[in-house]
Amino acid sequence: MRADRSLADLPVVAVTARSDRDASVDALAAGADDYFAKPYDWELLFSRARWLLSRSATLANLRRADTAVGEGARSRAARPRSPSCARGWGAGWTRAADWSRA
Repeated sequence: MRADRSLADLPVVAVTARSDRDASVDALAAGADDYFAKPYDWELLFSRARWLLSRSATLANLRRADTAVGEGARSRAARPRSPSCARGWGAGWTRAADWSRA
């Protein structure tokens, strides 16, 4: 599920009847974002679910913004440069001492 880009931002919550420590460690190691065992505290479960969905939306927005910035940088890099820029920084400039002779 994490390998699928369209699903990668979705939070995974393991909800189970197993309450032993090893089960929670295994679930979290497998990629779950959170783990709940019976008996469920519904208020806590819903609160954590809201937080995970909010985090997921924030991460998705950051990825979209990062992609937009990257695309803008690629389009700027693809633009032709002026001749002085193509030769490198300062190639078309003279030293300040040369200006005083002008």
